[in-house]
Amino acid sequence: MAPFAAGLWLLLTATVLTWYLIGQQDADVGDGVALDYTIRPWALPYGVEHAIGIASILGFVGVLVVAWRSWRRGSMDPRWWTVLVLCSLAGAGIGAGWRVLTAGVIGANIGAGLIVLLGVPLLIIVVLVAVIRSITLIMRPTLFH
Repeated sequence: MAPFAAGLWLLLTATVLTWYLIGQQDADVGDGVALDYTIRPWALPYGVEHAIGIASILGFVGVLVVAWRSWRRGSMDPRWWTVLVLCSLAGAGIGAGWRVLTAGVIGANIGAGLIVLLGVPLLIIVVLVAVIRSITLIMRPTLFH
């Protein structure tokens, strides 16, 4: 069950890590021009945003190091790597999608429409595949006894 928890942790930390690394994506306009937002970004203090970002980087790398060491020692079934990779990719997609949805633009945010129409269904599929793979790995005996 530990690799399943690692997958959830990677999903969460990859989301925050990607959100942090991309940063706010407002259009570069002059003073006095009001930006339009599909979703308004959170107004986090500068230090809090960086603390959350650094914590997510450390959490993501930490889980990967623990998973790598478990796999190298033979205590983690290597088939779990598919779940861990899918969770990481889904988290990165969620974080990037959130930055697109919260981008300040002038007029319509075309990227937000693409995220809603294409990104969300794709991310749901990736997460469902990871969940189904997790269930099959939990239900089946491992390669190592």
